[in-house]
Amino acid sequence: MVLGDRYRDPNDRLVRMSEFLSEHTWDIVIGVVSMVVSIVVTYLLNNVPRGRGDDW
Repeated sequence: MVLGDRYRDPNDRLVRMSEFLSEHTWDIVIGVVSMVVSIVVTYLLNNVPRGRGDDW
């Protein structure tokens, strides 16, 4: 396969992107979810103890 052939068709780049996304869908989902979870946990750790201290 010649490297030049890959870049002639502009749709081929979209096909390769969609193939990449379909192969790595779970990697992307897990990365986003873990990022959101870490943000939420950090938020809770920063705010919950103060609220509990006030309640008790």
